[in-house]
Amino acid sequence: MVESKEKYKIMVLAILLGICCVLTCYFHLVHSTGVVFTHFFYIPIILASLWWKRKGLAVAIFLASFLIFSHFFIRAEPVTGNDLIRAPMFIIVALVTAILSERIAKTQEELREAEERFRTIVETAPSLLLISDAEGNTIYVSPNCEKITGCTQEELSGRTIWWVHEDDMPRAKKVFESIFREGSGGKDFEYKAVKKNGELWYASSSWEPLKDEEGMFKGIVFQTIDVTERKRAEERIEHLNSVLKAIRTVNQLILAEKDRDSLLQKACDALIEARGYDAAWLGFLTDDETFATVKGSGFKRDVARFCERVMGGDYPPCIRNALAQREMLLIVDKSGACGDCPLKNTCPGKETAIIRVEHTGRLFGLLVVSLAAAVTAADDEEKKLLKEVAGDIAFALYNMEVEEARKRAEDALKLSEKQLRETKDYLDNVIVSSVDAITVVDMKGIVCDWNKGAEGIMGYTADEVVGTSNKIFFADPEEAGRIMETVLREGELKNYRTTVLNKDKKPRAHQHVRGIVKGQKWRADWHCPREQKYNKRSGAGGADKRRAGQPEFDI
Repeated sequence: MVESKEKYKIMVLAILLGICCVLTCYFHLVHSTGVVFTHFFYIPIILASLWWKRKGLAVAIFLASFLIFSHFFIRAEPVTGNDLIRAPMFIIVALVTAILSERIAKTQEELREAEERFRTIVETAPSLLLISDAEGNTIYVSPNCEKITGCTQEELSGRTIWWVHEDDMPRAKKVFESIFREGSGGKDFEYKAVKKNGELWYASSSWEPLKDEEGMFKGIVFQTIDVTERKRAEERIEHLNSVLKAIRTVNQLILAEKDRDSLLQKACDALIEARGYDAAWLGFLTDDETFATVKGSGFKRDVARFCERVMGGDYPPCIRNALAQREMLLIVDKSGACGDCPLKNTCPGKETAIIRVEHTGRLFGLLVVSLAAAVTAADDEEKKLLKEVAGDIAFALYNMEVEEARKRAEDALKLSEKQLRETKDYLDNVIVSSVDAITVVDMKGIVCDWNKGAEGIMGYTADEVVGTSNKIFFADPEEAGRIMETVLREGELKNYRTTVLNKDKKPRAHQHVRGIVKGQKWRADWHCPREQKYNKRSGAGGADKRRAGQPEFDI
């Protein structure tokens, strides 16, 4: 489709250009005039600029050139002043038309994108969007109206349709009338509503007035969302509050209590006070089956003796099963499961819930509660409560372990930092007081550090060489690159023999240098005697083995 339109445009423009050429030849040859017919040129010029924007300037340039050169090939008379004015005018008109066309196209594209974004937002938003005029008639409704109200767009458009439940109808009408009377906005007006099929749902509406440029009221934009699930959840808050009371109490303990044994004891006390459990105890494991600490509350018998028996490994069958299984919560019926257990009468309730205190796969212990007669763990909310409490306690125990490990790590780090500082201070003193030249060079050959020994041997101060290339120290500048390649390849440099120059560009003999890579830098230790009196390799004086005028340098 696009290609056919483009071909049509090219064909039309070709015909118009042909007509322009024919008119030019006709008026120049037959009538010997250059007026009137050039007005026809503006048709293809403007069309080309509108269709192809600035690319259409080619048509204007072609016609302007054709008009000028026609005086040389068709019309014998010289170029007139009018044609010299018309030719650039063609180009100016084409340019202005192209610029305006581009701006119009850009504005249209931005408008199209804005409309598309608005349509996408409206069609994908979970809320119902409705626009009414100043009389209250619906002039637009979003496509999701049928999903929310059961009514189609056609049923809602053009008239006022009420989906408010009869219980809230008087209140809704009063608000609706004040909206159109005062032309004011509002939000979060909640009411009961009815779908087309009679199903009850809860709605929350917000609205803003529509006004023209003069501030005159033109209508209202309504946004309505379905809050049925939230309303139903609110109806259960009273029941959930009693369940969450124990969780809040334990969470407060977790935030305030930093001692493990105290946390376990107070958590047991809080569970009994908040939910009326007959008894509760918490055991902390050192491994998967050995209790290091057991704290309890509410036992008929001596709780201390009970805790000692559990820590001593005298587990009842229910505890062994809870440690062995992977289920987080286990309900034990004393009448059938306890049998002749020696701890049978320790827990007074009929049923006992055993919950694994577990976090990130680590079993920290067990939480055991003896349920009162009025409390049943078969209730889903009660199970959720017990699991959340156990999870929160496990998280607190985990944080305590992390904190203990952090403190140990901090102590070790402080000790290590102290040792590193002492070592660094010692090495810094050695480097500063060393008579050898010690320098630090990065991987690009730039000098980063330069000690006093280097200043004395090479003659350069640190300010003169830090930040410069180390090539200036070598008689052969390329030698610096070969040394760097060796350091990068082997990680260190030993017994490398070369020649270096001091600040006065005089060679220094027998320079003993060692280099080692450290991160993105390498350090060179240069041992450079002030005077060379004897070379073991070349004999006394060393003159027979040296290159003429080039002293030797060991790295």
